Amino acid sequence: SIVGDSIEKWRKEADKMSSCMVKREVKDK
Repeated sequence: SIVGDSIEKWRKEADKMSSCMVKREVKDK
């Protein structure tokens, strides 16, 4: 379904963002 696809896309983007934030936090420390 279109809604399911967009949710999957959003989840992948969120995962990318959170992993980037985690890497940044580790670097700052």
